[in-house]
Amino acid sequence: MKNRHLLPLGIICLAFLPLWALLRLPRSQPVLAALPAAGLSCSGGATPLTLWTDNLENGAGNWQPGGLTSTWGLSSFRRHDGLFAYRATDLAVPSDQWAQLPALVLPPAGMGPIQFHFWNWQALEDGPHGCFDGGFLEYSLDGGAQWQVFTATQLLTDPYDGPISPDYNNPAAGYDAWCGDPQDWLESVVDLSALAGETVNLRFRLATDENNGREGWYLDTLSLDACLPASGYGARLTPALSRHTVAPGEVITHTFVLENLGQSETFNVGLSGASWPTAVTSGGSLLVPAGLTGTITVQVTPPLVAASDAFTLTVSSSHDPAHVTMVAVGHTNGAHFSHLPIIIVPK
Repeated sequence: MKNRHLLPLGIICLAFLPLWALLRLPRSQPVLAALPAAGLSCSGGATPLTLWTDNLENGAGNWQPGGLTSTWGLSSFRRHDGLFAYRATDLAVPSDQWAQLPALVLPPAGMGPIQFHFWNWQALEDGPHGCFDGGFLEYSLDGGAQWQVFTATQLLTDPYDGPISPDYNNPAAGYDAWCGDPQDWLESVVDLSALAGETVNLRFRLATDENNGREGWYLDTLSLDACLPASGYGARLTPALSRHTVAPGEVITHTFVLENLGQSETFNVGLSGASWPTAVTSGGSLLVPAGLTGTITVQVTPPLVAASDAFTLTVSSSHDPAHVTMVAVGHTNGAHFSHLPIIIVPK
């Protein structure tokens, strides 16, 4: 048994909203237009922009809890601002629980530093050489199939407190983690610049061992920030990967959305790498007003006997291609019969 101090039961009790209150809250939505960003420093005359934000005041629609013994949910007990935060309890039993955010499309590399900001409050059981219970931030580039922990160099303001102890059956033993015991509200800034142009999922993960719980981990006021180049042109292209499966001879259309983050601009659209008959049916250029979106369509016609083919779509600003050039990939699988169909004709 560990020789550690227990907190009073009242400190570790849950502080969630009642069910009726949760049901009355509308689903939270990501920001649909870029806003000025207060926390990001841009150089060379570039302008800070917030591309996505969530302050939990419109509910928990952006959040997907999961894992072993998950306690993640809205709480009004502590919050950085407003009325609500998102919170998980530091349990006194082995648990591995996470809260996943929706896919975030990062701008291209030419738009300067890309940062993820969040405020958090911690009461997580620490230890003499790191953490007994701990929280950390992970990212996935394949829709959640594989996850990676952000490294120390990517945590710009709040480094991990140390590794999670291998003792006492913590499912995430050995992972570096935060374990403020307690830590008051603090803004953490994570550098996403190395992931520019990717579609990224983020999740907050809390892992606990078999003894001694704490109040838990609160999250609030999250944002994704980037820099609009000094030229005033910037954009995002989604999805980064479009997949379709078609029958032989069937024509399929891949659809991409171009979001203009800067001033009104005409974007040049190019296509390369396709072996099958492939064409941009929306045209070789696209005028998108400031703050609005445009649609790019690519039509693919597979041959009668085919396996698969791929193309690369390149979209660039006509005024600032050096900073605003985006790439997406379309992949088409050709479906075919392995045997001739059997037709039964009644007598």
